[in-house]
Amino acid sequence: MPVIEQIKERVDLVDLVSKYVTLVPSGRNLKAPCPFHSERTPSFFVFPERQTWRCFGACAEGGDIFSFLMKQQGIDFSEAIKSLAASAGLSLPSRTNEETKNPIFQANEAAAQFYQDILADSQLGHAARAYLSSRGLEASTIQQFRLGLSPMNRTMLKDHLTNLGFREALLIKAGLINQPQGRGTQDVFRGRLMFPIRIQGNRVVGFGGRALKDGTPKYLNTSRTGIFDKSSLLYAIEEAATPIVDQKLGIIVEGYMDALLAHQHGFRNVVASMGTSLTRQQVMTLRRLTNRFVLALDPDKAGQEATLRSLETSWKVLQPTIPAGLKQHPNDDASQTLELKMAILPEGNDPAELIRKDAQLWAHTVSTATALLDFLFIMLPSRYDLSTPQGRMHLAERLGPLILNHTVPGQQDKFLTQLESLVGINRNDLGRVLGINRQGILNLPRNRSGSNRNAHQGYIAPFVHALHDPLEEYTIALLMQDPRLHEYIPNIDSTLFTRAENKALFTTWMKCDTIEELKESVDEVLVEHLDNLLALPLPSTDLKDRTGALSQCIQRLEEHILRDLKLQEGVLLTDSEERDFDEASLEQALERNRRLRQLHLQRSKQPGS
Repeated sequence: MPVIEQIKERVDLVDLVSKYVTLVPSGRNLKAPCPFHSERTPSFFVFPERQTWRCFGACAEGGDIFSFLMKQQGIDFSEAIKSLAASAGLSLPSRTNEETKNPIFQANEAAAQFYQDILADSQLGHAARAYLSSRGLEASTIQQFRLGLSPMNRTMLKDHLTNLGFREALLIKAGLINQPQGRGTQDVFRGRLMFPIRIQGNRVVGFGGRALKDGTPKYLNTSRTGIFDKSSLLYAIEEAATPIVDQKLGIIVEGYMDALLAHQHGFRNVVASMGTSLTRQQVMTLRRLTNRFVLALDPDKAGQEATLRSLETSWKVLQPTIPAGLKQHPNDDASQTLELKMAILPEGNDPAELIRKDAQLWAHTVSTATALLDFLFIMLPSRYDLSTPQGRMHLAERLGPLILNHTVPGQQDKFLTQLESLVGINRNDLGRVLGINRQGILNLPRNRSGSNRNAHQGYIAPFVHALHDPLEEYTIALLMQDPRLHEYIPNIDSTLFTRAENKALFTTWMKCDTIEELKESVDEVLVEHLDNLLALPLPSTDLKDRTGALSQCIQRLEEHILRDLKLQEGVLLTDSEERDFDEASLEQALERNRRLRQLHLQRSKQPGS
């Protein structure tokens, strides 16, 4: 029996949850005040027969033993597996050393050590060490973050690594050397200050290199490889992950030096985006650690424009691309409110300069960061000509969706009123501009205290079956066994996969190009599960047939979700305690009914139905 199923057999969800809250009977189920948010009326339910849990309140989440522990302790699936296996007295299969399985890690490690030795060389590294000293970096910080220097010589690294036994083909694959047209192979990085980019386990996945003189570009990164994708990585995350969880706050800066000076001065919850654009993948990495973070980017005009672009990208986490019919569901784990603020730095100071000059002022600047929407109301209007109807409408179209996704209770009405005043459009007309009718979210219903209810609730994932879900596993098998279907992955909502192990595999597969890369990215327990999925028999290899099969699977998974949502509504309605149902909640229930009927109609028209 796979280890995951052994853990589910040995660890009882009721016993696990009871360590954190006091459960009381509610019919055949158990309930308690939710351990993840404050409430007076218990909305957290445990279903012993299914070994699942559900918060029907603000969290709007549910799952199994793995998802509960992940949320309770702020850990990922791999860490939950290890913790639960230990409590169950099970031994996990050991993974072969990563460096042995993927020689790129080993090549990067050897290159990192080479660069460190060059920087430490009394002659070759003199100028680079002087530069680092002028920037205020101490020797201990340089050593901790493994900074190095690439020599100007075109083949010095290549010669060193080939002498160690590395083949040129591997070094090209690792992005350490290249072969310009009509020339022999040569080092990619030359005459640059080297910043090893590391992940969990202090493994080097790539490098960032800063030109020390007038070289162009000023910054050069490792090209995309099987283990390196700049858009999905954050500099200093290896050191910052635990402090971010502990402080429940992540601070994002732009550059390597910004992050290094922050850590040197004791601000260890700081990471760098390694560029002006904060990507969706980077935000999702942070969201696994916290739901609160601050952007602290350069204060000049160019920096502000970059900040706006970064915000536009990061907002996609709250406004993800979701398949048709699932647009009412935020993606991934978006039910937890994301708190994003902007630290406005004094003019003429980037984070590194401010920290070095006045660490206390830096701390104050971060602690008094401006709320995201307040910042947008300051920045965005200047980009439009508000003297024209077109300019006002474009601003409304830009700010409106952001306001609607700002899920802090009581805030939507405030910002909508502010937007009304700014663009001179009343609430009803604003609704038409945004494509929302009067019965929609713009008609924010009032609760008994008079404040606005949060009409945009996070997606409630369905009940998780106690045993395996053949449909989920078949869908993932299709995606993983046929590379031609990989292009469809970004359009699939990860919440369609309710088993923690399936969701973990799928979300990791979204970031990988090959099965080999996927296996390198997950723990051995998930490799075992993956191997079982890869062995599942599939239909014809014809692309049309497999695309059709995938479409039907996604449709059926959505249908399962909607059915389980209906079951959950029944749990609430039959619970003995009186509950309020606002207009928005009822509208959501009606929308689920409409979508379910639509799916039934679609299936009835399919061949063989």
